[in-house]
Amino acid sequence: MNHLSLRLLLRSRTAEAHTSLEAAVGAVACRASYGRYLQGLFAFRAPVESALRGATWPKLFGAWRPTFLCHHIAADLAELGLSPCMYDDQPPRLQTTADFLGVAYVLEGATLEAQVLVRSVQPLGLSGSSGARHLLEQVAALRNWKRLTEILEDAQDAEGADIERTIRVCNTVLYAAEYAMARVEGDRVEADRVPAAHNPSSVTWAAPRLAAE
Repeated sequence: MNHLSLRLLLRSRTAEAHTSLEAAVGAVACRASYGRYLQGLFAFRAPVESALRGATWPKLFGAWRPTFLCHHIAADLAELGLSPCMYDDQPPRLQTTADFLGVAYVLEGATLEAQVLVRSVQPLGLSGSSGARHLLEQVAALRNWKRLTEILEDAQDAEGADIERTIRVCNTVLYAAEYAMARVEGDRVEADRVPAAHNPSSVTWAAPRLAAE
C-alpha cells in the first residue's frame, strides 16, 4: 500500500469523528465564535503538545516534529481579550510508533483546514499579525505535513506496522478535540453516540484510550 492509499484509509476510517468535530466547532462567523474555537483548541492541544515535547520519539520520525501552536493560540486569545481554558487533563502517554503516528496525523492534518479558515476570519479583522497567528503558522507549515505523508509511507512499509492501532488513536484524538470544544461551549458529549473505544468523556484520554484494543 502506498502512502496515498494509507492517507485515504485514515481519512475514510476517521470520517465520522471528523464530521462530529466539525459540528462541535460550528461556524466561525464572528469574533465570539472564533474566540470559543480558540479556547477549545487550546484546551485540547495543551496536554497533547506537552506530551509530545517531552516524549522520546521513534526513530522513524527522524528530526520531524509537529507544528506546535499553543503559544500562538495563547497570543491570539490575548488579542481578543480572552484567557486560555485550562482543565486538569493528564497528557497522553504515547507507547508505540502507532500512537505517535495517530496523534501526528490529526495534529498536522489540521494544517490543511487552516488554509481555508485563515481566509474565513479575514472579514472579522483578524490576520497573522492580529488574532490569527496560529493559523498563519499552520499555513506556513504545509511542507511539514507533506513530510509526514512520507513518514506514513515508511511506517506502512515497516515490519510490524499496526495500522489499526493508528486508526484507533486518530479517532481518539479527534473525539478528545470534540470533547474540549464541548466543554468550552458548556455542552455535553453524548457518551452513547461515541464509540466506547474512543470515548474520552468519562476519563482522560491518555494511556487507557491509546492502548485500547
